[in-house]
Amino acid sequence: MAGWAGAGVNHVLIFEVDPRNHLSYQTLMQIASFMIMLWSFAVLAYLYAHMLGIPPFAPPLALMVVCVVLLLNPIAKPDSLFHRNSRFWLLKHCYKCFTSPFHFVTFTDFWLGDQMNSLTTAFLDFQYFVCFYSTEVDYSDGWIKVNGINSSTGSVPWGKCGIVNPEKTQCASAAGLRSLMSVIPAMIRFLQCLRRYRDTKRVHPHLVNAGKYSTTFFVVACGALNKYYEAESPNSTSIFFYIWILSYIMSFTYTFLWDIFMDWGLIDPRHRKKRDSYEKR
Repeated sequence: MAGWAGAGVNHVLIFEVDPRNHLSYQTLMQIASFMIMLWSFAVLAYLYAHMLGIPPFAPPLALMVVCVVLLLNPIAKPDSLFHRNSRFWLLKHCYKCFTSPFHFVTFTDFWLGDQMNSLTTAFLDFQYFVCFYSTEVDYSDGWIKVNGINSSTGSVPWGKCGIVNPEKTQCASAAGLRSLMSVIPAMIRFLQCLRRYRDTKRVHPHLVNAGKYSTTFFVVACGALNKYYEAESPNSTSIFFYIWILSYIMSFTYTFLWDIFMDWGLIDPRHRKKRDSYEKR
């Protein structure tokens, strides 16, 4: 945001933010610092849970609960502390991203959808978090602990710690569910592009851009099928492995060319002429 302001980019107008009430980059840095502090407390509480006398897997759960409460709480005052307008602005546009086929798509929705594509790993982590605390944790005796089937006790510098084997947990091996989570960001952008085509009837760039995101579906589907047949026949290579490699190459090439020509304007003979025309003005 400081860079945008220094370059004369009016991000408040571009993102349709209330010009009378919006966050500055200093405030965002304060919020980020506060979240880092909360995360640090959760990590330390996990590492030294045996000294504090608390369940080791309670701090991560508490951290997520606190984050959700901070995001969704309706308290508005003081605004310098809760920033309800900014939080609800984010929630509103997240909702519009997930319901993009049903309404007009703005630049803010496009931009937020692109950010979600950069955070695909976060979607997978969220799936694992929910699955882990729903199926892999035992709450029966009032003490949050990992089920013994998929965990072991390992020696660490600060004592004993329950270690989860990710290869054995059903949360990490649920290929179908994890594949579905990993295509959600690409599906959002794909549907946004189709909606823009419906509104403008322009094949380029909207349908062409939708084609770029559709290649992600083939990559994820072939990867999931390859893992399935690999589990069924671990000593043989599935045909889906080669299809997965081919689809990955096609997706990377499509995305790379789009970024070079469309997003960055490189290798475009008209790009320099446009810049010269702008500078003369």
